Amino acid sequence: MRVLVASTGGAGHYNPLVPFLESLGRRGDDLLLVVAPELEETVAATGHRFRIGGSPPAAETDAIRRQLPIAPAL
Repeated sequence: MRVLVASTGGAGHYNPLVPFLESLGRRGDDLLLVVAPELEETVAATGHRFRIGGSPPAAETDAIRRQLPIAPAL
């Protein structure tokens, strides 16, 4: 199976994906990761095939982010 995985630049977004990526790799699936530039070294160390993706400009996302609920601090 061909699998495309995308992640933002935060380790908290990428690291939970790692067990799934490893499982898919063991199955022989064709993986491609698209990650933020901040994750380049981390992902390169895994040996998975990846591409660096860009984020849209903040001016385009700020209005959307203001509408999203924010989880309270624990």
